[in-house]
Amino acid sequence: GIGMLIGLLVFLWLSRGRFPKFVKPAAAEKAGRADAWRDPSTRLVLIMIFFAAIYMIGQQTYAGVMNLYVHDRVDKTVFGFDVPTTWFLSLNPLVVILGGPLASKYWSLRDQKTHRLTAINKILTGTILMALSYVLMAVVALEAGSDPVAPIWIAVFYVIITVAELCVFPVGLAEISKRAPGQIMGVLMGLWVFTMGFGSFSAGWLGGSLADSPSWVMFAVLACGGAI
Repeated sequence: GIGMLIGLLVFLWLSRGRFPKFVKPAAAEKAGRADAWRDPSTRLVLIMIFFAAIYMIGQQTYAGVMNLYVHDRVDKTVFGFDVPTTWFLSLNPLVVILGGPLASKYWSLRDQKTHRLTAINKILTGTILMALSYVLMAVVALEAGSDPVAPIWIAVFYVIITVAELCVFPVGLAEISKRAPGQIMGVLMGLWVFTMGFGSFSAGWLGGSLADSPSWVMFAVLACGGAI
């Protein structure tokens, strides 16, 4: 929060005089904004936002419910060292940093060979990977029963779901910046980012609702969400 505040102050200071003063939109501009909502590109973006919101429920679960699962059910002793629960969360940014360039290269090559809308391919791949990551956890939880879960399965889970993230979230931002009409681009960007908040809220609600159920039940529900 302190870093964001400093960033805001720096931005306001260095951007003085670089932007035109705000002027109340004229009637013609308001009419253009209304037409922008009926644009086919806008409809495509809204469809992407809808499915991204469902995807984000699974994506945001790993920082909450999964963290508790790791704390309670996973054998965190590796070569005699007791790994702190929160260290598993560091796998997500690590995979983003190391895997981001590889994912970008893969899609740049794949895009040259497809005639479909590339954003749909990427988001479809991401939702399938999200579903598979929770299929994996459901199977692991069923097989383990009351025994501790091996930490390698958690590492594999985080790798899969983070690769899914690389296929969905940056793609959506790029598509909105490329396709959305200028009059409503800011609103559509805001809706896209809102999917993270929706996912976090829904993941928390789902975790509370299924708190008394076996862990594999929650994983199965999330896998079904990704499949849908």
